[in-house]
Amino acid sequence: MPKLQITRYTCFKLNLLVNDSGRNCMAKAADLFVCFYDDTEKGYGFSYSDKNDFSDFDFDNGVLVEKIEKEIENIKTGEKSLMATRFVNFADTMKGYIEFLRLFASLGSFISDNIGREALIDFLKKNGSIVGEKPNQKIFRISAQKKQELLKIREILKSSKIVGKEIPQMLLMGLVSSYEHQMALLTKIIIEMNPKIIITKEKSIPLIDVISASSIEDIKNKFIEKEIEDIFREGPEKQIEWFEKKVGITDIKSKHENINVFLEIFERRNLFAHNNGIVNDIYLSRVSKNITANLNVKKGDYLSVDSVYFQESLDIIIEFGAKLIQVCWRKLAPEESEIADSLLSNLCFELIISGEYRLAKYLLAFARDLRGPRVDIFSRMFIVNHANACKLLNEEKEAVAILDSVDWSASAINFQCCVAAVRGNATEVAALMKKTGKNGEISALEFQEWPVFYHVRDSDEFLKAFKTTFGVDYVPSSIRKGGIVGSLGGLAFAVLGEKRQASKSDSVAKKVSLRSVN
Repeated sequence: MPKLQITRYTCFKLNLLVNDSGRNCMAKAADLFVCFYDDTEKGYGFSYSDKNDFSDFDFDNGVLVEKIEKEIENIKTGEKSLMATRFVNFADTMKGYIEFLRLFASLGSFISDNIGREALIDFLKKNGSIVGEKPNQKIFRISAQKKQELLKIREILKSSKIVGKEIPQMLLMGLVSSYEHQMALLTKIIIEMNPKIIITKEKSIPLIDVISASSIEDIKNKFIEKEIEDIFREGPEKQIEWFEKKVGITDIKSKHENINVFLEIFERRNLFAHNNGIVNDIYLSRVSKNITANLNVKKGDYLSVDSVYFQESLDIIIEFGAKLIQVCWRKLAPEESEIADSLLSNLCFELIISGEYRLAKYLLAFARDLRGPRVDIFSRMFIVNHANACKLLNEEKEAVAILDSVDWSASAINFQCCVAAVRGNATEVAALMKKTGKNGEISALEFQEWPVFYHVRDSDEFLKAFKTTFGVDYVPSSIRKGGIVGSLGGLAFAVLGEKRQASKSDSVAKKVSLRSVN
């Protein structure tokens, strides 16, 4: 009997506030349609449309998403950009890791400790009575007949501690595997764009593969697949050398400040996969001596992964992967540099919105240093967002120096307003807001949501100017600086620790939610 599959679509209508020009603000109501998709096999998801038209949506991997191909076409040629697709796919995948896996890595030991702790407390309260107390100790009397149950709980305690320790390790292994998959797809695109780079006298294909192939195209695909397998059978350092040689880039490793830290992540993954985390000669020979000295490790030592190490590894892998795709893309398709700038700018902006200021800062510094032709608007966007990321990290002097590197006097008012906001000049922001008016270059919603206005939106001058300009009170964006980790962290701890004092749960939750900001 075929498996029963139930799919439900439910459409909701929400109210948006738009001004007379159709841009989001708070003047009069308009409609937004949200489609909730529920599938017994794939899961659930949602998407939205202002026209109640969901014909251009796909349900993929449990999330209802817009088709992105049309957004990453080469505008000049009308053809789809393979590199743009790869960059978007990589960014979306890694943003998912940022939002959820950091939470899981941080919660791993907490969850496992609570499972055992709550099981022990419930058992003792249910089956015993307190006969004595000392600091940090309570002595219970239970029936000797309950000994086997008590021993079973002890096994749960031991197992939960092991699981709690291994959760971040498993997440690290998954992260590295995901990165390698994305880079394998990038490699395939590079080869397909220029197949000659893998054709050498030493290359051959088994006769059986030729005979069994259905076409020349089939033979080519098998040849490419074998090449990719050979590349990724090597370590990450050899893979980087392949990109440098085949794409014609000589400074991938030398330009990346954290390259040795990046390589150590892969070697630590290999230890978990093949040696149960025990340091061996291979690890010591491949990892930078400075790193091993700093870690103070020797052969036979056990390496672990805590939530802090995992989070730092995540930042480093995202930074390197994004840089690698961008550099290869611009080398192989320089005519698409404007698309590359646009997508890199979007990623950095989304990282700032999510509270990932440090990662955004590194990528924006990289973006500003990229060589080649560039539309002026992107140059200025990178500068403003770079300065803002520094400002949000409390690196005031660096933020000011970045802004002072450019003359903004002839720039558009929207740039002047953003620069003034990053400088913390609420008076100038208010004046520019009034000057542009309700239908100006920056909408009410943008004043509410753009991170550059975090620095001035609490001032009386800003609030009064907003009320005067748009006719309504200012309502700050509800987007949290800590992303989903910040939104869910407190809730997760509240559920897990409901039997403990609320103040303790809140204290721990705040520590987790702030980790993605630091």
